[in-house]
Amino acid sequence: MKFKLVAILAIIALIGFLSSCSTDFKVNAEKKEILVTYGLLDPTQSKQYIRLYKAFLVEGNAIEYAKNNDLSINNATVLLKGYNNTGALAQTITLTPEVINKPTGSFYPTETVWTTTTALNPALQYELYAELPDGKSITSTRISLSNGLNITFPISATTLRLEKKNTMRYNFSGNSVKAVDIEGIFLYSYKDFITNTFTDDTIRWVLGRNLVPQSNGTEYIYPIPEDVFADLVNSLLPESKRTNKEYYAGKLIFKITGAGKELYDYMRVNAPDNGFQETKPEYTNINGGYGLFSSRVSDTTMVYISDSTKYYIKFK
Repeated sequence: MKFKLVAILAIIALIGFLSSCSTDFKVNAEKKEILVTYGLLDPTQSKQYIRLYKAFLVEGNAIEYAKNNDLSINNATVLLKGYNNTGALAQTITLTPEVINKPTGSFYPTETVWTTTTALNPALQYELYAELPDGKSITSTRISLSNGLNITFPISATTLRLEKKNTMRYNFSGNSVKAVDIEGIFLYSYKDFITNTFTDDTIRWVLGRNLVPQSNGTEYIYPIPEDVFADLVNSLLPESKRTNKEYYAGKLIFKITGAGKELYDYMRVNAPDNGFQETKPEYTNINGGYGLFSSRVSDTTMVYISDSTKYYIKFK
């Protein structure tokens, strides 16, 4: 009998940090239900999200099965347990289920995620615990929260000439940040002279991905090369797309995101292999199932672009 694995973890391709990584867990098991979880805690956010799923082997077309069945878990006890530096339990947070809509695609249109708005304590280490009514349960390893990541330059409302060389500077406290992503989000609008309508849009500009800081407590400098921003905008908006339109430049948001140790380890394990190794080790820090439980933290700054840069990209 031929079985195919339902690829649940395709749903976690959402994260900037995981966009350069494979998100499939190769699970080799007999026909049985497997619990899969995914969660990144961010102490700077007002709401935390945990995904908890069932993955198992089915007969026939696994894609069709995933499209027609909700595989998320909506009936469970899901807890975040915070421990102090002596190992004593100092906080217990009960998560509640929330149904959300998913983008149109190959999977079921809705899913249940587990959420909490209770504030996290950066001084604690957190452990995820989930138990289903049938007695199946999972427990994660204890993680430290990523925190203290700050962009020191450019500061908000700075005006940058992006056709010239610039630098981004950032720092962080402690050793909980193991890697960073740096990207820009360019906000702009355009007027269509045929329909006489205005449209807002964005362009995402990836400056650096999965950069590994060499030490902590120091200001790091990341170069922003000249002409790259203008080349990106002009390649995405060539003359054929500018016909009968007038473009207006808005602000540019720089965003830096730091990954915790477990997320960084997951990215390293799933990085492309240039050798002849046929199989990769599976990374999971979940006991009783598969998945990833880690943390991340981000900081943003919003800047203006100079008139000379606007001219360079043919914007007003």
